[in-house]
Amino acid sequence: PAMNGIELAAHIQQRSKGQPILFMSGYTDTAIVEHGVLDEDTPFIRKPFDAPTFLGKVDEVLHPTPPDEQTEPT
Repeated sequence: PAMNGIELAAHIQQRSKGQPILFMSGYTDTAIVEHGVLDEDTPFIRKPFDAPTFLGKVDEVLHPTPPDEQTEPT
């Protein structure tokens, strides 16, 4: 109860190395990165979201695409 989300994530990572974490907020990801709250590559979803968007983001966090398999949109 006395922690914010970033502190909670650090605590979880300390106890369980490699545990995937997905941050969510009503603020835009751009605002959060610009204010130094999260790194640019931190998994993040902006509220509100629907179930398919949430499930897609969770799948992305649990099963990341290796960098050598990522492709640029054409």
